[in-house]
Amino acid sequence: MKRFPVSIPGVTVYAPDAAEVRSWLNLHPRLIAGTGHRPNKFPKRSATRLPELTTRFLRDNPQWQKYDPMGLYDPRGWAAAVVFAAGWLAGRKVDAVIAGGAIGWDQILAEAALMLGLPLLIAIPFQTQDSMWPRHVREVWLAQLRRADRVVCVTDVHDILTPGARSTRDLDPQGMKDAMDRRNKFMTVHLHRHMDVLPDLFVVALHDGSSGGTGNCVRDCRAAKLPMTSVYADFLAELCPTTTARAKTPPAAPVPLFSPEPAGIRGFQGEYRWLSNFWRLSRPVKLSGIEFWTVEAAYQAAKTLDLDDRRHLATLDPGDAKRYGRTVKMRPDWDSIKLDVMTQLTRHKFRDPALRTRLLSTGTLQITEENTWGDTFWGVSRGKGQNHLGQILMALRHEIANEQQAQ
Repeated sequence: MKRFPVSIPGVTVYAPDAAEVRSWLNLHPRLIAGTGHRPNKFPKRSATRLPELTTRFLRDNPQWQKYDPMGLYDPRGWAAAVVFAAGWLAGRKVDAVIAGGAIGWDQILAEAALMLGLPLLIAIPFQTQDSMWPRHVREVWLAQLRRADRVVCVTDVHDILTPGARSTRDLDPQGMKDAMDRRNKFMTVHLHRHMDVLPDLFVVALHDGSSGGTGNCVRDCRAAKLPMTSVYADFLAELCPTTTARAKTPPAAPVPLFSPEPAGIRGFQGEYRWLSNFWRLSRPVKLSGIEFWTVEAAYQAAKTLDLDDRRHLATLDPGDAKRYGRTVKMRPDWDSIKLDVMTQLTRHKFRDPALRTRLLSTGTLQITEENTWGDTFWGVSRGKGQNHLGQILMALRHEIANEQQAQ
């Protein structure tokens, strides 16, 4: 398998069982480990006590209402959240903090530990955890890694890449989930494996009771009878005016406070990256005898009749192909054929049995190519768009299901 450069500038990364990790843990037997939700599970900014969002945050976050509805990463929201976490930590007898590095509560807790001068270990699931994050969130992540006492990487990213991966963004969805689960377990139920003494470990979660990665970690901690609390109610009471008083004791089984998001696939990242036109094909598609390994590159090549441009596009990664496709001389009939071209390329992609199975496994879920770059023809951006790519995928899914029923 091809190896990619995955070092994190200015950061020494250790394996979980490294001697440097074990010695650090044994120096700090009274530990608090934190796990919690991403910002998309937090309330909207309008439901908080926080002031208006800054111009910079709005500029850097064109899709903030989906990704970060509270504006947690706005400077004033960030400061309020970190002060809350620091106040909570300051009232506990703790030697050190372990945080997971993920967007949201993990980074809040890490920042609070740094503010209080507490020793900090950050456990990351794989080296390129931040590759899909907005730039300013990546900057927070990198700054925290550089200031932490120890950084532990639980899984090498090369172990969870898809076959034939062209970059470290080509992650196997299940492998990525497993890596995050291993990271959570390292921080909590398996921590004693890396210590010479049984740690005095307390787990603090920001958990609203819903399922998912945080929910799984909470379940594992309860099964292992680890002392644990959720500060979700206190967090809302601190930041949201609709909650008049802090909860004196966290509920044993918190009830979700928000209605679930509408069922459906809303973007082709993470576990649904295989739906993206950037996904590497198992077999190339040929155009004028030229082989293309992604739908994106083939689609951009189909725009032009210039063979030199087509040959060049065949050598490019999908992102570069998309950019280069904006510079080619467009064939005169392109607007009338582009839907058919995309349909045929998508059919070719899903001749792969594994991808056909994945597509069928989505059942009747609405598939929406939700994006932040303003494409309202193939997808939906800021709530508006024709979603032609999503429509093609759902129509193909229906055809495949009918074919299987007829067999």
